[in-house]
Amino acid sequence: MGKIKKEYLDVLIFTLLGLAIGYFLLSPFAMFVSDMVHSKMSMEEMDKMFSNPWVSVTEVFKPHLIIWALMFSVFAGIIGLLVGLYLKTERKYLHKLDESYRHLQQLEHLKDSLTHMMVHDLSNPLTAIDGSIQFLKADPLCNVSAEQKDIFKSASSGLQEMRIMISNILDVSKMEENKFSLKREEIEPDKFIDELLASVKILAELNGNKLEKQVSSDVPRVFADREILKRIIVNLVMNAFRYSSPNSKIEIKAGVDKAGKNVVFSVSDNGYGIPKEHRERIFDKFVQLEDKKVKARAGKGLGLTFCKMAVEAHGGKIWVESELGKGSTFSFSCPVSRRK
Repeated sequence: MGKIKKEYLDVLIFTLLGLAIGYFLLSPFAMFVSDMVHSKMSMEEMDKMFSNPWVSVTEVFKPHLIIWALMFSVFAGIIGLLVGLYLKTERKYLHKLDESYRHLQQLEHLKDSLTHMMVHDLSNPLTAIDGSIQFLKADPLCNVSAEQKDIFKSASSGLQEMRIMISNILDVSKMEENKFSLKREEIEPDKFIDELLASVKILAELNGNKLEKQVSSDVPRVFADREILKRIIVNLVMNAFRYSSPNSKIEIKAGVDKAGKNVVFSVSDNGYGIPKEHRERIFDKFVQLEDKKVKARAGKGLGLTFCKMAVEAHGGKIWVESELGKGSTFSFSCPVSRRK
């Protein structure tokens, strides 16, 4: 019973308020306006009314105003009732909306927990598979043929991609929860890119792409997390693999910006390119390039999201320049080391 009273309290309050306003304020005001328009009120009465508001309120108790007062009271009461019902409905709607939002948050949390659990559980079997492949490749008793070596390369490439994907999922979640920390150190871009090219050599061979490096002679050292910086560029390179034709060239460049405060890394391809309407959204979570010509080679929509969040965590920014039919260039800035 108490719940019902509380639920309809606004309806009751606004209805009573409407009845009171209609009876005590609207009806005498209407009568006074009518009297003034028809010159039935003397100047003395008008002065008295405007100098003392309570005069108009007391008028409603006079016999000739009771009918008017009741009419205005009922009219204003109905309006008050409608306002109360509207507020009650809106409150009920907002309550359900709030409950739905909390339920979605719980489902999102459960989904993230399950994702983290599955991703962590995937690490051990992947390591076992990779170890087995490396053992078979190195064992002289296996007498591995050239064709089998290509199969091992393909398997190793797939494992590498899966590890990158797993790391992206975990790190994007950490960054969203502000639990991501960087282990910064001084890094020399020229040597760093050489190491990176060696790590993606197998992927390049399997995709039939040629990797080239172009580093300015005056490029300074950067102050960044080595592992994260490597993964940013590897993600961009893998993205270039997906959207480039076989036997095409992919360039990795590094140079200092005009202000001399950042080193700009870039990965260029001569693939299909990115339509203008997609360029602002491709860094969003789970967004993929939807185009019939490239859809079959599209990624999972997390690599570029990781790149954006990781670059911003370093204090830099990432952007893309593209022309349809001529390729794309993904670039990002990284702060120059200030250590002496």
